[in-house]
Amino acid sequence: MHVKRSPAFRVFILVIVLILIILACGPSATSTPSPVTATALSTSPVQTSLPEGGGSPSSTVPVETPLPPADEATPTLQAHLTRPGEPGSTNSWITDSSSQAFADERRSIVDNFSTNQLERPFTSEIMDYQAHIDITRSELSLSDPWVYITIFLEGAPPPDSQANYGVEIDLDIDGRGDWLITGLVPPSSDWTTDGVRAYRDANTSVGGITPMLSDSPDPNRDGYEDLVFDRGYGPDPDAAWIRRDPSNQDRVQLAFKHSLIGSDSEFLWGAWVDEGVHEAAWFDYNDHFTSAEAGSPLINSNEYPLIALALVDNTCRWGFGFIPTGNEPGVCNIPPSTPTPTEPPCDWNGTWTIWIDGGPNGEAMTTTQTGNTIFATFDDGGMIYAVNGTVSDDGCTATGTAGDQGFPPIWTFTWMMQANLNQFYGNHDVTDYWCGARNGASQPSPCLGP
Repeated sequence: MHVKRSPAFRVFILVIVLILIILACGPSATSTPSPVTATALSTSPVQTSLPEGGGSPSSTVPVETPLPPADEATPTLQAHLTRPGEPGSTNSWITDSSSQAFADERRSIVDNFSTNQLERPFTSEIMDYQAHIDITRSELSLSDPWVYITIFLEGAPPPDSQANYGVEIDLDIDGRGDWLITGLVPPSSDWTTDGVRAYRDANTSVGGITPMLSDSPDPNRDGYEDLVFDRGYGPDPDAAWIRRDPSNQDRVQLAFKHSLIGSDSEFLWGAWVDEGVHEAAWFDYNDHFTSAEAGSPLINSNEYPLIALALVDNTCRWGFGFIPTGNEPGVCNIPPSTPTPTEPPCDWNGTWTIWIDGGPNGEAMTTTQTGNTIFATFDDGGMIYAVNGTVSDDGCTATGTAGDQGFPPIWTFTWMMQANLNQFYGNHDVTDYWCGARNGASQPSPCLGP
């Protein structure tokens, strides 16, 4: 039987067919999404300029490419291929003032905010002393491929410490830090990359207008803006590590690969502890804060106590691979050299053979010198003569009197030591000769003088 279809029915059938086609072309409810590839920190090399006569002329150091945004997949932590060992002999070291003796007085005596020499191991406002923030000494040791930094503290960091321990490195020796490597101290003495970061200042904003000296705050300065290594993520997952010193819990040790900083052979370095600010982008801190905002640990200061810049300690800087002259920005004070006292070249002690006009010739005279005074005796025909005199500042001229021992002196004399230090010529009563020799030397000629 032939059934005639209405136009509406044909339209209905066409709609059903189109819906089936659309559903067939859509995603399957059981399909697997395409995988997302996560990229850790990548780097590209840039040239770094070094001072004449120092460093590696064409060193390359990495510049950070930013981490993926937070809503992207977490980078996969790469397996460690190598880890630090033990530091070798110390190549460079720095001492730092301690505030422990002034803990009860809630103050320091050596902080200098204007020159970035910070001694602030105290809490903000209350000024409670924190021994694990107080550096007393730092040591640097190079044991290729590692650079080790050991930071000595007045007290061991507590297990829950949030202090960052670090080293700042100035490759150009111009006062501007180029690298900042920091880490949160772990609870154990095992090397770890957890909490360790390495920052680089690629645009030379650290230090502001005048490196090390305090400048007015500038919001356009971004300090250490490049995060090159972040807790094991980066082009080299083994680049930087931290631990508690297994031999002394009052010390924290950092280790980083020398290649991280371009294997530079000469640089300035200094140690840091920071439990109060934790902002690499705000370096230098004395450029980010005003002195009034920062506060002061100096009890006689109008800006006492500490406010925004607390729980921070750093050292002055010292050289690796060279000896600073003292003119480098931020370098430790070099005390002026004290001349080493030298003994006068002339020494009158000993036994002399003497020749005296009107007196003994070829007889022995025994002389004793104490400071700038001399005393001598000689025998003249059974009569013992005593000599008393003083010597000049250079010790080479002696003047005084002589006479029978126990009686007033009857002569005056002047002696002049010769360059060989074994002969002297001279006179008594100005016009008569008196000379001498020792250690086998012959009679001076002339004998009279000067």
